[in-house]
Amino acid sequence: MQFSKKVTVIMLILFVVSASGAFAQAFNLRGGLNLANMYVTVDDDTESDDFKLGAHVGAALELELADVLALEVGSFLSNKGSVFKDGDFTQTISLWYLDVPVLLKLGVDVGGPKIFAAAGGYVGFGLAANVSAEMDGTSISADIDWGSDPGELNRLDFGATVGAGVEVNNVLLGAYYNHGFANMSNVDDVSMTNRFFQFSVGYKLEL
Repeated sequence: MQFSKKVTVIMLILFVVSASGAFAQAFNLRGGLNLANMYVTVDDDTESDDFKLGAHVGAALELELADVLALEVGSFLSNKGSVFKDGDFTQTISLWYLDVPVLLKLGVDVGGPKIFAAAGGYVGFGLAANVSAEMDGTSISADIDWGSDPGELNRLDFGATVGAGVEVNNVLLGAYYNHGFANMSNVDDVSMTNRFFQFSVGYKLEL
């Protein structure tokens, strides 16, 4: 992707987030752990690698639509990828994205704590990618390019998100599952999609 196109995508993401901020009632800071893997399909044969431990950090603007319903638009730096193990051989793929989730949140006050459920989707923009391999104490690593050629990965990711959590005295605890639909592979008859769980701790700033 050319530099000008990268700038355009990033500016569009920032515009969506900032436009939402004009109507927001809360600013949610969140960070936590990712458990990520990749579903790989080769000639209709699907395999799932082991989970890779990663992290995410960012913020979201929350707009109250009704007493129990809110819209949340965020921007998060998120680490995805997978781990493949075969005997003494271990391969790790690490993918860094700028993710923009858009979620509808249903919240219910249960006499102090507020329980919430969330559903929506996300769009991710690939920032950096790396693959490393280790066997018998020897390790190598290399960067992966983004692009449309075989051996490169498609930069754009998108998918569906569901989650739930609790808010206590403006402290947020949440768990989310993200199901990617975008094919990252440019190889014929090969499909690679992201799947990742997120476990977050955050704080809500009332505006």
